[in-house]
Amino acid sequence: AIQQYSNDEDRMRALFTSIVECSQNRRKQALGIFLERNSDFAIFEHLPLERSHWGGVGSMIPHMQKRITYLTTLLPMLSGSVFLQHKKRVLHEIEIWEGRIKSEEINELLESLG
Repeated sequence: AIQQYSNDEDRMRALFTSIVECSQNRRKQALGIFLERNSDFAIFEHLPLERSHWGGVGSMIPHMQKRITYLTTLLPMLSGSVFLQHKKRVLHEIEIWEGRIKSEEINELLESLG
């Protein structure tokens, strides 16, 4: 489907909304296939790269760190001038998660102090 519809933003957004529920390897593979066929940032910027939901029991920091780790693995696919905006988007998402981790660390520290 990616090969056939890589230029159709609506179909790609719908497909990647499902793909984000798959394993990291599957998500990365699908994104690689997309990028091989379409380097248009206008479509890439609307593709979900991660699940919109997250959470767990206990500290959320490990869950957030997993997202950073995954996003970091995407960066090698985004080398070259054609992918500068793509890389900037991923780096921005990493920065957001790093900020959330810092906030969570503060919240956990405050909670532990009573």
